[in-house]
Amino acid sequence: MLLLKFFSIIFDYLEIKWQTRELKDGRWGCFEIKLSEDKVPEAIQTLLSFKEKIIENEKMKVRPPSFLAVLVGRTSYMRTTPEGVHVIPITSLTA
Repeated sequence: MLLLKFFSIIFDYLEIKWQTRELKDGRWGCFEIKLSEDKVPEAIQTLLSFKEKIIENEKMKVRPPSFLAVLVGRTSYMRTTPEGVHVIPITSLTA
């Protein structure tokens, strides 16, 4: 069963508006949601910073995310960046 959680948090002065998907076995991934392509580089950096903060914090006892992705309202194509972040147009999601 997938648990869908919406968060708007401030993590060490790093505000993130994102969504996570978590599986029963504890694996999880993180999405940042942006309206346009011009905000994607900022979202990628935010997600990578968040991932590093989680990995560095030994008290959190949380696995690193299995994936990072930016959902974009207006972009031409789906891709994966050299850093491993997936950029996904919302128009590619179907019911």
